[in-house]
Amino acid sequence: MAAYVQIASQYNTTGGNRTATITPAVNGLLVVCAGITGIATEITSITDDRGGTYTKAAGPAFRAGGSAPHSIYVRDSLVTSAVLHSVLMTSAGGDNGGGLAVLEFSGMTKTGATAVRSFGAVSNQAAAGTPAVTLSNTPLTANPCVAANFQASNSVITPPASFTERFDAGFTSPTAAMEIATVDSGFTSATITWGSTSTGAFGAAAVELDSSAAVTVTKTPKPLRVLQAVNRSYTY
Repeated sequence: MAAYVQIASQYNTTGGNRTATITPAVNGLLVVCAGITGIATEITSITDDRGGTYTKAAGPAFRAGGSAPHSIYVRDSLVTSAVLHSVLMTSAGGDNGGGLAVLEFSGMTKTGATAVRSFGAVSNQAAAGTPAVTLSNTPLTANPCVAANFQASNSVITPPASFTERFDAGFTSPTAAMEIATVDSGFTSATITWGSTSTGAFGAAAVELDSSAAVTVTKTPKPLRVLQAVNRSYTY
């Protein structure tokens, strides 16, 4: 069964690129929640120093006014070596805060876009509202879900019911916070609703991972036809 393993992060008020380091197990799948504050331009990419590329799975989720885009990304391949991975968030430049959190999941065989069964995001939500994301499909009971809220307030927020909070950090100048929660299985509602209101304007995003086995197509080669040479003689 697929399950959350660990998280590593870098979320601060330093503009520009950010790096989070994590040592995952072989065949682990990395999921990244990332974003920036101070501008409306999305980050350029998520990559890592072990040749990993990442596909955006949900987002961008903007705060009120179309600022501070945050998204969720999934690695395009499983981890092949249990060594330190430096995961890089490349900024478009001009931001004044933000960062990334890298989550590892075990028991996954699918990667990239194929690892995502459903997704959703909301943007430009006013303060004092309760974050809620409606997924594109109703989750299957065996699948993990990841939910992230991004708010213009350095205050805690209660995670959705049955979810476990994995990360909740922020800062006051600029005022921002990112909260991430996961559930390994048993969640079967198309709408993920947080357990309290956000004290600041917010956006939120979520994904359901597809824990079913990846389909392997094996082609059986056709037997070779042996052509027999025929000697023909002619009398003229």
